[in-house]
Amino acid sequence: MISVALFGPWLLAVAYFGPAAKAIVGSFRFGALARSAGTGEGGASEETLLLRPCAGAEEGLADRLRRTDGANDAWALVANADDGARPAIARAHLDEKITNPSKDLANPKVAQLAAAEALGFPALCTYIVVADSDVRLAPGTLAALVAPLREDPNSAVVWAPPVEVGVPRTVGDRLSQAVLAGSLHAFPLLAPLDPSGLVGKLFAIRRSDLEALGGFAALGNFLGEDMELARRLRISGKRVHPFIAEAFPEGRSVAAVVARYARWIAVIRLQRPALLASYPLLLAGFPLLAVACIAFGAWGPLAFATGTRLAVSLAARRHRPQTQFLVFLANAVVDTLIADVVLLVAWGRALTAAQISWRGNRRAFAGGQLTEPVTRAQTGL
Repeated sequence: MISVALFGPWLLAVAYFGPAAKAIVGSFRFGALARSAGTGEGGASEETLLLRPCAGAEEGLADRLRRTDGANDAWALVANADDGARPAIARAHLDEKITNPSKDLANPKVAQLAAAEALGFPALCTYIVVADSDVRLAPGTLAALVAPLREDPNSAVVWAPPVEVGVPRTVGDRLSQAVLAGSLHAFPLLAPLDPSGLVGKLFAIRRSDLEALGGFAALGNFLGEDMELARRLRISGKRVHPFIAEAFPEGRSVAAVVARYARWIAVIRLQRPALLASYPLLLAGFPLLAVACIAFGAWGPLAFATGTRLAVSLAARRHRPQTQFLVFLANAVVDTLIADVVLLVAWGRALTAAQISWRGNRRAFAGGQLTEPVTRAQTGL
């Protein structure tokens, strides 16, 4: 009879392999879709409005904002006249909107978008593209994002899972790249596992569908406004499409990176709590699985799980600009060693956090949503 000490670790290793294999296979299809979409030619028409919410000075911001991909209307949004992003916006020669967002909306980014909507979108605007300030638009991106909306009236949103590229400047940058380019949390791998998700870093939405849901203001008190947007659209029978984008955040500290992922996991805690266990059991499950295998002396299951985890890193990294094979392989090995640890630390923080911080804006949690700005010291993200 097979002993529990042998059968148990093999069962865990196979259970880990199943979803990982599904994510890897799905990521190849996802990559093909992204490459196909990325060949879109020409810029956006006057029917498309590009919104770039900004907050604070960022390295390389002016260069990213200049890349409007042919949008006739491109607005850079800042909350107030003292915002540190304004010099970069001026250098980029973008149409700046000082939004003075409503204090009734706790999510700072959504409050900016809702304030821009209240200013009045251009009359010919049919499609709205929202791009975070660390996204660099490649030629043809807007046309590719909007194309499915033009072709299918039942499609409401095309979203772009972020893939971090560029040379890391800090340890924090490298840790973040390990998560987004070398783990099951890499969005090209996560998307096949969670087809109901949406990441709001870069997305296009039909204006009429947004207005039917109550506009951006209806999402203003959700930490994960993108996830809530996807949920409401799917309930209404609309389709959501994925498409890969490149992000260029730089100069982050280790603490800032952990806080960032803890904030993302807090979205799961608040809005999809049934998925919280997926982090230690699957998305960042390899360290705990390895410890269990070592404890039982189960070297065969450990080797099988290690091969699975390395395959995850290799599959995730293929969505980044390619390097020499040995560098590619070395980076995948490093990702395997550190990415899940970062996620587990962030998961632990997200479980107990009472507040979040986004670019200096602190908000508390209450009843699954964000509340008023935090004015006193609390333990949070």
